[in-house]
Amino acid sequence: MKALIVLIVLAGLALGVMYMFGGYDENPKEQAANFKASVKPGMDWQQVIALHRPSKYQPIWMREDGTPREAAKEDFNEQQFKDLMAKNYFSGGFLFPYTFTTEDVVHVYFDPSGVVSHVTEPMTEGDILSGKAIGY
Repeated sequence: MKALIVLIVLAGLALGVMYMFGGYDENPKEQAANFKASVKPGMDWQQVIALHRPSKYQPIWMREDGTPREAAKEDFNEQQFKDLMAKNYFSGGFLFPYTFTTEDVVHVYFDPSGVVSHVTEPMTEGDILSGKAIGY
C-alpha cells in the first residue's frame, strides 16, 4: 500500500515538472489547428520543422509501375535528415506524420527536394470510434 502511495506521489510530481518546463501542452487540439493553418504547399522542410518538430519521418519510394509506396517510419534526427537530403536520398519524396490527439493527425507530404506538396488529415482512431469513418 505504501508503495502505491509513493508511486502516485511520484507520478504527480513528474506531471508537475513536465507542465512547469513545457513538456505538457494543455490544448493539443488548438496546437493542431494552428499547425494545419500554418503549413502551406511551397514551404521547405526546415520551415515546417520550425513550426513543429516531427518525431518521425517516412520515406516514399516509387514502385516499378510508378506508384508511390510509403516506407516504414523512422525516428527524426535533424542532422541525419540533413545528410540524407544532401545525398538526394528521398527519390520519391517523404512525409512528416504529426499526431496531436487521436482525432487530430496531419501528414505533411514533401517532394524529393524537400518542398511541401500537400497536407492531408488521414482517418484516425478517433474517426473510427466516433463512427465518422463509416458515415455516421
